[in-house]
Amino acid sequence: MSAQVFRVKEDKLDQAYVTTQIMQLISNWIEPTVMSAARLKMLLSHIKAMVSRAETGEELPEIDATLFDEISEKSIDLAHKVVALLPALDPSEAYLLSVHFEVAFGQA
Repeated sequence: MSAQVFRVKEDKLDQAYVTTQIMQLISNWIEPTVMSAARLKMLLSHIKAMVSRAETGEELPEIDATLFDEISEKSIDLAHKVVALLPALDPSEAYLLSVHFEVAFGQA
């Protein structure tokens, strides 16, 4: 788990700033060439939405974790690492995020 966290609402952080910082951290954690430009845009969109939910408190519908049984532990772990950066989010957000990493690693 990362020691760095972004308390978007509490610290009145700019969403664009937080999104950029998280994308930079992700690029430090995985090979930059792992994701195509199109996949990076989709990931960026997902991260923007997560940062927005961290500020607004909006919650996702309940997620059935068993739907993600075939996602690799590597992808799930990376997604949990990213979600931990936004402590206002429910940890189950990692399951949806993990799909982006799984696709990227599968194409590497």
